[in-house]
Amino acid sequence: PVVTDDGLSLPEAVPVTEKCIGMCEHSGGASFARTVGSTTHVVWAEMSDEDDLPGTPTYAATYDRESRTVGEPLLVGYAPPVNDSHNAPGVCADSEGFIHVVTGAHGDHFYHYRSKLPNDLSEGFEDAVEMLDHGRSVRRVVIHVVARVHLC
Repeated sequence: PVVTDDGLSLPEAVPVTEKCIGMCEHSGGASFARTVGSTTHVVWAEMSDEDDLPGTPTYAATYDRESRTVGEPLLVGYAPPVNDSHNAPGVCADSEGFIHVVTGAHGDHFYHYRSKLPNDLSEGFEDAVEMLDHGRSVRRVVIHVVARVHLC
């Protein structure tokens, strides 16, 4: 937004995806976006027509605020079970700029992914690390990941 003499001017919206399964922004939910410098990394879960997937597909993309463009969506991983709207992922960044994504879980496993490069998703993510056997609170897992990263 830009402040003008007439008030606040909002630029045209920049779409990220049309397939988002929905946001789970309530108690226990984690942030879907993390800004580092002029880039904002966003994560979301998508509905799938395939029933044999290992879980709900989780994607990430980077929005460049200067150019107002969104990079190509990147498949991060899956959040079991498939097509569950409670499988919203969470994203954060550590003090070195690495992007961390936790795939949501609705009564199943959580997985943690770390970007291969700081503040850059172009090389993808390292292999998933299973965080908990079962759980329902992505926020607790994201906080655990951030605390663990900052203490290492």
